[in-house]
This record gives sequence, structure tokens and C-alpha cells, in this order.
Amino acid sequence: MDRQRDFCPPTAIADAILIEPEPSVAFAYWLRSKRAASGMTLTDVADKLGVKYQVYQKLENPETANPTLKTLKKIEKVFGDTLVLI
Repeated sequence: MDRQRDFCPPTAIADAILIEPEPSVAFAYWLRSKRAASGMTLTDVADKLGVKYQVYQKLENPETANPTLKTLKKIEKVFGDTLVLI
């Protein structure tokens, strides 16, 4: 499979090298981008999840992100997405 062709938009640099991050890093960045796209603050999402601000802040940090399955289910509800563990 040509991963570069499959995942790069047509406007991307043709000879770019894709780097796949570790799952915990990818999750933290995905979560941060979902929150930013939704226009919510860290506090907004923490309140919706029913956790303290500092707990949610750790989920968006690639070095400390380690969500439980229960937390993942809550995140699905907040953002309206279905997460698939692979």
C-alpha cells in the first residue's frame, strides 16, 4: 500500500515522508484537534466529561495520555464520534 498517496492530500509535497506516531501520542493530538475544532476550552470538555480540568489536560498531553475505556466512551459522547480500538 502506498501510504503517502493514500493519506496525503493532493496539495501535499509529493516526496514528503509520513511519520506514524505512537498510539498514545496520536490520541492526544487527535483529542486536542477535536476540542479545538469544536470551539470548546479545556474546562468545557472537562466539565462535559465530569472530570477535573487537570485530568482532562493530561489526556491532551502526549506524555501523559492514558485514557480508560470508560473515559473513551465519555469522549465519544462529547464529540459525537465512535472510537475504534485497534
